[in-house]
Amino acid sequence: MGILDYGESISTHEDYQPSEVLIIRPVTMAAISAFIPEARRSGLIFSPSTELYGLWLDTKLIGMAGLVRYATHWKLKNGFILPTFRRHGYYSRLLDYHLKMARNH
Repeated sequence: MGILDYGESISTHEDYQPSEVLIIRPVTMAAISAFIPEARRSGLIFSPSTELYGLWLDTKLIGMAGLVRYATHWKLKNGFILPTFRRHGYYSRLLDYHLKMARNH
Protein backbone atom coordinates (compact mmCIF):
# COMPACT_ATOMS: atom_id res chain seq x y z
CA MET A 1 0.00 0.00 0.00
CA GLY A 2 1.55 3.27 -1.07
CA ILE A 3 1.53 6.72 0.42
CA LEU A 4 -0.56 9.26 -1.45
CA ASP A 5 0.85 12.73 -1.92
CA TYR A 6 -1.84 15.21 -2.87
CA GLY A 7 0.54 18.18 -2.92
CA GLU A 8 -1.03 21.33 -4.31
CA SER A 9 -4.55 19.90 -4.46
CA ILE A 10 -5.15 21.14 -0.89
CA SER A 11 -5.30 24.83 -1.78
CA THR A 12 -8.72 25.27 -0.16
CA HIS A 13 -7.20 25.19 3.35
CA GLU A 14 -7.15 28.71 4.81
CA ASP A 15 -3.52 28.39 5.94
CA TYR A 16 -2.34 26.76 2.72
CA GLN A 17 1.33 27.08 1.90
CA PRO A 18 2.70 25.74 -1.43
CA SER A 19 5.06 23.40 0.42
CA GLU A 20 2.22 21.57 2.23
CA VAL A 21 1.73 17.89 1.43
CA LEU A 22 -1.27 15.70 2.19
CA ILE A 23 -0.37 12.09 3.05
CA ILE A 24 -2.59 9.08 3.79
CA ARG A 25 -1.11 5.95 5.35
CA PRO A 26 -2.05 3.15 7.77
CA VAL A 27 -1.94 3.99 11.47
CA THR A 28 -2.33 2.18 14.78
CA MET A 29 -4.75 2.98 17.58
CA ALA A 30 -1.78 4.28 19.57
CA ALA A 31 -0.96 6.79 16.81
CA ILE A 32 -4.47 8.27 16.94
CA SER A 33 -4.89 8.07 20.72
CA ALA A 34 -5.24 11.86 21.01
CA PHE A 35 -8.23 11.73 18.61
CA ILE A 36 -10.15 8.97 20.36
CA PRO A 37 -11.91 10.94 23.16
CA GLU A 38 -13.26 13.59 20.77
CA ALA A 39 -14.09 11.00 18.11
CA ARG A 40 -16.07 8.99 20.67
CA ARG A 41 -17.97 12.15 21.67
CA SER A 42 -18.90 12.38 17.98
CA GLY A 43 -20.37 8.89 18.20
CA LEU A 44 -17.56 6.83 16.69
CA ILE A 45 -16.97 3.31 17.96
CA PHE A 46 -13.57 1.66 17.54
CA SER A 47 -13.13 -2.04 16.85
CA PRO A 48 -9.97 -4.17 16.58
CA SER A 49 -11.15 -5.34 13.13
CA THR A 50 -11.07 -1.78 11.72
CA GLU A 51 -8.06 -0.87 9.59
CA LEU A 52 -7.19 2.75 10.36
CA TYR A 53 -5.65 5.27 7.98
CA GLY A 54 -4.24 8.60 9.13
CA LEU A 55 -4.31 11.83 7.18
CA TRP A 56 -1.30 14.11 7.62
CA LEU A 57 -0.95 17.68 6.49
CA ASP A 58 2.83 17.91 6.25
CA THR A 59 3.82 16.37 9.60
CA LYS A 60 0.58 17.06 11.51
CA LEU A 61 -1.95 14.25 11.88
CA ILE A 62 -5.27 16.00 11.14
CA GLY A 63 -7.68 13.12 10.66
CA MET A 64 -8.32 9.45 10.16
CA ALA A 65 -10.75 6.99 8.67
CA GLY A 66 -11.15 3.26 8.92
CA LEU A 67 -12.48 0.34 6.98
CA VAL A 68 -13.50 -3.21 7.73
CA ARG A 69 -12.97 -5.83 5.03
CA TYR A 70 -15.51 -8.64 4.67
CA ALA A 71 -15.41 -11.52 2.19
CA THR A 72 -17.86 -9.84 -0.19
CA HIS A 73 -17.63 -6.14 0.65
CA TRP A 74 -15.91 -3.40 2.64
CA LYS A 75 -17.44 -0.98 5.14
CA LEU A 76 -16.04 2.49 5.65
CA LYS A 77 -15.94 3.50 9.32
CA ASN A 78 -14.71 6.06 11.80
CA GLY A 79 -14.13 9.07 9.58
CA PHE A 80 -12.84 11.93 11.70
CA ILE A 81 -11.11 15.24 10.94
CA LEU A 82 -9.93 17.61 13.68
CA PRO A 83 -12.50 20.43 14.03
CA THR A 84 -10.09 23.19 12.93
CA PHE A 85 -9.47 21.35 9.63
CA ARG A 86 -13.08 20.53 8.75
CA ARG A 87 -14.93 21.91 5.74
CA HIS A 88 -11.83 21.92 3.55
CA GLY A 89 -12.38 18.62 1.72
CA TYR A 90 -9.97 16.48 3.74
CA TYR A 91 -12.49 13.76 4.57
CA SER A 92 -13.36 13.60 0.87
CA ARG A 93 -9.71 12.80 0.20
CA LEU A 94 -9.84 9.92 2.69
CA LEU A 95 -13.06 8.63 1.13
CA ASP A 96 -11.57 8.84 -2.39
CA TYR A 97 -8.53 6.90 -1.16
CA HIS A 98 -10.68 4.11 0.26
CA LEU A 99 -12.83 3.93 -2.87
CA LYS A 100 -9.71 3.58 -5.02
CA MET A 101 -8.45 0.84 -2.71
CA ALA A 102 -11.75 -1.02 -3.03
CA ARG A 103 -11.75 -0.76 -6.83
CA ASN A 104 -8.20 -2.11 -7.02
CA HIS A 105 -8.85 -5.17 -4.84
